[in-house]
Amino acid sequence: MNIVDLACLIYPLVLLYAGWLGFSEHGSLASLITAIIVAVVLAVLGFLSRKSVPSGVAGTAVIFIMAVYFAYRLIVSNRFIPSGIFMIVSFFFLFAALLGIFLKLMRNPGAGPV
Repeated sequence: MNIVDLACLIYPLVLLYAGWLGFSEHGSLASLITAIIVAVVLAVLGFLSRKSVPSGVAGTAVIFIMAVYFAYRLIVSNRFIPSGIFMIVSFFFLFAALLGIFLKLMRNPGAGPV
């Protein structure tokens, strides 16, 4: 299992926790539904990335979008908890996924991302 696979399979758990936290703290059903949808998409991309590099790239793009979203929420709310913590965790998983793509491409240079 590659680093990209792990990032795309573990990060959905973080998203589910973030959605549950938003729902339990503020009653935000939209937060919970969005977290579930994005977590399912990432899990599917994580399983598909074992076979193809483009799926790993798509999963990494989803992680990037979530990191930017949490950064936006941090800027708008001016509260580090929970947005800032989830932003840091998102950027950690983004770094891990990018590292995994780089290592996969270094082992197999002919398997470009496109």
